[in-house]
Amino acid sequence: MARIDGYHMMIVSKYFNSFEDFVKVEMLNKKYFKNTEKFHSNPISLTNKNLKYFPNVETLNLYNETDDDFGYEVLTSNTTYPQNIKKLFFKVNVWYEVSYKKYTESSEVFLDKVSFKNLVLVNFNDLNSEVISPNIRVIGERCFKNAPITDVVIPPTVIKIKDNAFENSTRLRHISFPQTVWNIPQSMCYNCNLHLLTLPFGVTKISSFAFMNNNIRIITLPESLEIIEDMAFANNEILRDITIPKSVKVLKENAFYKCKELIKIKVFSIDIIENNYGILDIIKKEIYQ
Repeated sequence: MARIDGYHMMIVSKYFNSFEDFVKVEMLNKKYFKNTEKFHSNPISLTNKNLKYFPNVETLNLYNETDDDFGYEVLTSNTTYPQNIKKLFFKVNVWYEVSYKKYTESSEVFLDKVSFKNLVLVNFNDLNSEVISPNIRVIGERCFKNAPITDVVIPPTVIKIKDNAFENSTRLRHISFPQTVWNIPQSMCYNCNLHLLTLPFGVTKISSFAFMNNNIRIITLPESLEIIEDMAFANNEILRDITIPKSVKVLKENAFYKCKELIKIKVFSIDIIENNYGILDIIKKEIYQ
């Protein structure tokens, strides 16, 4: 470790988990002395006790809801500037999950200073329209359950969708995904009315029950896809054929359970198919190069 110069130790220490880690490093070698003074944004949660060791921090990062915000009251509904600010910061980044509703109800006093990095849409009724705000990063669990929507465009700012997000939205016919989402969660569109499905490059996993009980007849899967889990497309009764990308390493046999019209699966290798129940035995497998 002594071979690492002071600058690169600062880079490494950005990934430390506790203040004690910083203390130990400074005790290792004199060239790491005052390492914490090199930071202009805090790599760990700040408190009144350790703040003095990070004197040059200009951007305050709040990693947990319980972190000291030093009087900035980032989710306050007050319309006047707080009087109990302990230290002035140029910018405040909120990294923990905050509901979109709380965000819209909070005061605009600090909107020029505070940036919410993980806004979660908890309920579709929190939106002013059917358009998902570009500020949203996470679509919450059962967020659109039973929603009377027909078409959804998920903006590229969204990086995560939680389980059952669109469950039982029986009018939903089309959904557009951004390339920022890599995991299609469990039961995401369970019991909807999707007809066509195109997943973008970047998606690596389709979880169990994700598109079960729909009316999908055409599915386009990306070359980034690696795993298709149990019952992922079960009960899509008008699906007739599907091409599994070369990138897929695991195809659970009952992924297409009760797809009554499915007569052909195009695969790069038959070895990826788990064959436990004989469900896919009667379906023609076409091997492509």
